[in-house]
Amino acid sequence: MFQAFHGLYRILCDSAYGVYEFVTETLFDQLDEEEPLSGNYRANVRHLQADLRRAKLELKAEKTKTNKLSCALQLKDNKYKTQQEYTDTSLATIVSKLLLLEGELRREKQDIDKTIEVKDKTIAWHEQRIIRLERVNMQLRQEVERLRNLYEAEKHKDSNMDKTIKSAGPYSLETLNEETIC
Repeated sequence: MFQAFHGLYRILCDSAYGVYEFVTETLFDQLDEEEPLSGNYRANVRHLQADLRRAKLELKAEKTKTNKLSCALQLKDNKYKTQQEYTDTSLATIVSKLLLLEGELRREKQDIDKTIEVKDKTIAWHEQRIIRLERVNMQLRQEVERLRNLYEAEKHKDSNMDKTIKSAGPYSLETLNEETIC
């Protein structure tokens, strides 16, 4: 935008200079054509000098306007650049923080995943151990039941033997065992 105003400024300067040249050429052309002592000549010179002054004043006014616009544009351009730099810096800071946070969250997720994996393995190991213990427990119960049944059968058999021994006479259990053994 600054370049556009600068271009406009150049055009105004060139056109003002062109007006100046035109007036100067016209003045000198008229001076050459007219007689030096002619009354019309002095009026033309005064008229052209007035036009020249007016053109110079207009040129000066246009230069002042152009300078003001150029300064205003430069100020706006600087303000825009400052705002843009601030925005870019702010965005860069935010993006940087977000990237750091993302990295931290990924590390935490990896730690959590590792912890969950270890706990899952521990749970699976405990489940297998429980299954093995339940099998052993079942086997022990079956063995206890078998021994209880065996004991009951032996007890019942011993009680039948005691009845038999008592009915056999005055022999003691020791003598029977000795006799049976021999």
